[in-house]
Amino acid sequence: MWYTLSKKMINMMTIKYVSYILLLIELMAYTNGFSQYDSTKTKCVEDNNKTFTCNFIPKTLPVGVTTVHLNLSLVGNMYLNKSTFIDHSWNKVKLLEINVDLPSRAGHLILQDYCFNGLEQLKELRMHMECSFYTNPNTFLGVKDVGVLDLSRSVQLTLKDLIPALNGSDKLPELNKLILSKCSRDSQPLSFDNQLIDVLQSKKIQYLDVSSTDIKTINFTAVFKRLAFLEVLDASYSNIGFFISSYLEQGDMKRIKFVDLSFVNLPKKVFHLPPGRLVIENTNTSFSKLSNQENAKLFLTPEIVNASGIIPHVSSIWIKNVNFTVDVDPLTFTKELIMRQNNLRWLDVNVICENFKFSSFSRMDLSENGMQFLHPNLLSCFPNLQKLDLSSNQLVKMSRENIGLFETLFSGLRYLKKVNMSKNSLNTLPKKIFENNRNIEIIDLSGNLLDQVHITLAKLSRLTMLNLYGNNIHVLDQMSIYNLNSISYGNVSDIRKIIVILKANPISCSECKELSFLVWLTSTNLVDLDSQQLICYNEKDETEIITQETVKKVKLICRRKVIITATSILAGCILLILIISLLIFYIRRKHRKRLQNRANVINLLRQGDGNYEFAVFLAFSNEDEDFVNTHILHQLNENLQLMTGVDRELVCTGDRHFRPGFYVQNETCRRLATASVLIVVASENFCQSVYCRGELEQAFMEGKPIILMFIEQVEQELMPPTMREVYQRNVRIVWTFENGEYKMKTTWENVCKSVLDLIK
Repeated sequence: MWYTLSKKMINMMTIKYVSYILLLIELMAYTNGFSQYDSTKTKCVEDNNKTFTCNFIPKTLPVGVTTVHLNLSLVGNMYLNKSTFIDHSWNKVKLLEINVDLPSRAGHLILQDYCFNGLEQLKELRMHMECSFYTNPNTFLGVKDVGVLDLSRSVQLTLKDLIPALNGSDKLPELNKLILSKCSRDSQPLSFDNQLIDVLQSKKIQYLDVSSTDIKTINFTAVFKRLAFLEVLDASYSNIGFFISSYLEQGDMKRIKFVDLSFVNLPKKVFHLPPGRLVIENTNTSFSKLSNQENAKLFLTPEIVNASGIIPHVSSIWIKNVNFTVDVDPLTFTKELIMRQNNLRWLDVNVICENFKFSSFSRMDLSENGMQFLHPNLLSCFPNLQKLDLSSNQLVKMSRENIGLFETLFSGLRYLKKVNMSKNSLNTLPKKIFENNRNIEIIDLSGNLLDQVHITLAKLSRLTMLNLYGNNIHVLDQMSIYNLNSISYGNVSDIRKIIVILKANPISCSECKELSFLVWLTSTNLVDLDSQQLICYNEKDETEIITQETVKKVKLICRRKVIITATSILAGCILLILIISLLIFYIRRKHRKRLQNRANVINLLRQGDGNYEFAVFLAFSNEDEDFVNTHILHQLNENLQLMTGVDRELVCTGDRHFRPGFYVQNETCRRLATASVLIVVASENFCQSVYCRGELEQAFMEGKPIILMFIEQVEQELMPPTMREVYQRNVRIVWTFENGEYKMKTTWENVCKSVLDLIK
């Protein structure tokens, strides 16, 4: 009843739907005498009508399926035999992948003779086995077009079983790609010896992958000499116990396109570095003196060589002040050298290559080395480099400490097209660092700390991309904008689309000073705002996408700033006018008050009562009497009389006004009480006189205004304390001797006005 269908139903359904019905029947009642799994959980999923994924092996497939993925979980042994893929629906399959994991109970997969016989068009066979699996000598007979055999992650693979299954020209005759990656986790290390090479020699092996595998022995000589079609060898992340490379010649390596030895663990007796720094310094050597010169030539013969991570992460290389001369032709054929993550920290190697250069190289990757220094002459010996990757290093140290060499780092690379200096913590670049790189097309400076673009770009006529992603650009100044605008577009017939990437920079749009930059940013053809979706921080410290609306907002900020500035200036002017007015008022008031006070003083002096009998008590030493009488006394008295209109004497002196026979100190007190101001004729004689000092002390104690008049220079150490205090605090009168006569540095009018202003 399950297999009986009316002709009417058959006419209404396509062959594809019939296939689905048959598959449904199989899911409901499928049993297989050669495998054990839980049939109640079987399922299949179809993708794009060409790819079919199942967790069991279906007998039939939908029409059009060319790729099948079988994800099997064994609970016992499973056998594949010549009837497993016998249905005609399998003969269209071009890729078959079998993944087997291990549940709680272990199982085995047995590949019997001719088990893939029904897969007539199979091109790729991929089997990833967590379980033990066994092959028979004729397992692969019948699938003549298979080019890829992928046994990666088959952790219990043994070459003892695999070699007989591959041995013979009728077994996988078109095999060109053999993948044995990650195949030694649970089994013994694999040996790539003459026995395996003998079997592979009859194939057209172009690609051999033995990566992430424990290798007991590998015969590199046999691999490269006898596998005549080999182009790619991937041994990355493998542990190699022993290898053979004797009698290997450079000619055997010329056809090899790619050798991947990245992160390989070589035998310690061949390559061993102790933990810590390996420092090579202050030495001179040459290529011809290298002990492993031939091995170096072999190493640099394949088209691409990946030697990343071959130096242990606990070791680092520091080469300082080393001169290396290329005195013979290195005969290299390598075009691309990859040396990532090798802890090449300091490469101060001055390579002298005037006669011989490493001309074959066009691409070099020195990224992720923590590199702090790289000598420009080393790079100059690779004159044909087109692509250079120096990303994820620490060249910021060289830029700070060796700015001259850093500026010429790429000067010898005339054909350089792409340079990657991302993630080097660079906060500035020398202006002329790319001046000689006229062919450069891509400059990647992403992930640094640059805040401006002060490098010369005008001569880079082929530049198509400047990547400044993730730097520290808040706002570009006029010099940076000029440099970006100066990028040449070349000939009219060769207009290039130039892209400047500014995404992930902390661009600011919060102040008026950023307006010119934002106007340029929203109008230039160098930055595609639609694709980059640039974000800026506004005055509220919030993020917003930069558009023309952003420019309008910043213009409003500018207008607001102008208004605030104008208001502030106006307020400042008003305040200044007010202050000046108050100052003028104060000065005038003080002047009027001084004039009024002076008038009152003059009136009191005219009356001559009490301490207004004399305006001045003139204190001087008898040793200076001639000078006083000649230059001071009469002039002072006459000018005071003239200014006050008083006819009597206004200057009191001891000799003229003390009463003879009376006690000096009493007379001093009496006459000081009748005078308003004390003028001291200061000299060394005055300082040495006890009576003079007494007059000064008495006036000081009574609070009299004191004016010091120096008729000669007197050292402060000779002055009595009271005079020293007045000297340091008040303005004094000074006499000088010039051209044979004494001159006072001020006028008698000024002296008299000061006397009157000091009187209270």
